[in-house]
Amino acid sequence: PPPVAAVAPSVTASAQPAAQPKPIKQPKLGLHALASFHAHEAQQGANLRSASWWQTAERDFRQASVQPGAPLRWKSAVEFSRGQKLLRQGRDADALKAFTAAQGIEPEWAPIHVGVAQALLVTGNLAGALAAAQEAQRLEPTWWRPVLAAARVLNKHGKTNESIQEYR
Repeated sequence: PPPVAAVAPSVTASAQPAAQPKPIKQPKLGLHALASFHAHEAQQGANLRSASWWQTAERDFRQASVQPGAPLRWKSAVEFSRGQKLLRQGRDADALKAFTAAQGIEPEWAPIHVGVAQALLVTGNLAGALAAAQEAQRLEPTWWRPVLAAARVLNKHGKTNESIQEYR
């Protein structure tokens, strides 16, 4: 007779406990950059104006966004962070392309529209900048940054009174 081990049923892969999915690694630096942009923490002012800070956020989101199950926001945040970096480097047309790419991923995210407004303002497209700022206001009516973006555009248009009204 064959040895007992030879006729014993083998353990199949389906009998093994299922492997738990790895937790998604959070893009901590990138999320901090976005939170600072949204809240404009006074101590983060220099960082918000730093191309290298936004480059770090872009890299962090890029690495995190390729993970299975990563939120769509992280993919749009890659392009948003890249746009912010490019604005700080004076590459305004490239920044606008990055913000437009982010809009293609997540068109209802207000910070993207603020970025578009920033880029259009520096490229001289004041009507487009105002429209983008107003869209950001529509998407997130209680956020202060779209109001600031619209007021800057109006001020650049020479509409000081309207700019002041925008702040109120």
